[in-house]
Formats: sequence, structure tokens, C-alpha cells
Amino acid sequence: MSENSSLDRAISWLNGQKTAASGPGELALHLQSLATMFRRMHVQEHREHIARFHNAAGVIPFFQDTDIGALVLEQAADDASDATLKSFLYTEALYRAQWCAQAASAGGEGLARSRHVEQLQAKLANAA
Repeated sequence: MSENSSLDRAISWLNGQKTAASGPGELALHLQSLATMFRRMHVQEHREHIARFHNAAGVIPFFQDTDIGALVLEQAADDASDATLKSFLYTEALYRAQWCAQAASAGGEGLARSRHVEQLQAKLANAA
């Protein structure tokens, strides 16, 4: 299963969630637009922009023991042609996935969440 399909399923699930404010699915789409902006900015702007990304991603619930922000960054890294940008985005996705895994409340939940961490570690190693 590709990461794109995981992200698509997560967005579809979010769109079905009921909230009083703007829907979580809309926020996930906003994250995707934030992630695509990295390709158009200078590398010196990445730190400031990733902070905005993490703030926006922090209000979206996890989907099937996976951080949606990490999925979005992973997809952006997969699509990036620049090796430096690819490594940066995988590193930030890994940070979010590790945070998600550390927030697990049970052993099985932690193991499930650590799968994405392992996948991102492998991608980051191959990107370097």
C-alpha cells in the first residue's frame, strides 16, 4: 500500500468527522498545500515554514495510529526531486511519527505506531 493511499484514506476519514469549527479534512488539505510550498522557497525559509506546518498539523487527530502531518510530509518528500529537501522533509516526518509513537498509551498501540517510524527511517537512510 502506498503512502498516497494512506493519506487519501486519512483525509476521507477526516472529512467524515463532525466538528464545530472547520473540518479536520479541510485542515489536512491545508497541510498538503503548506507542504507543497517547500519546493518554491529558499532553504533558509524552511525552518520558519515547518513551524507553521507543525502548528497546523498539531490539531488534527491521528488516523489508524499514524500522524497525518507525518503522512503529508512523507508524500511531499516522496515527490521532491531535490535531495536536500527530500532529507529535510523525511526528517520532519520522522519527528512527527516518533512523537505519535511516544504518545501511545499501550504496548500494542506503540508497536503499531512505530511501524511508520521504521518506514520513515528507511526512506531517510535511502535519501541520504
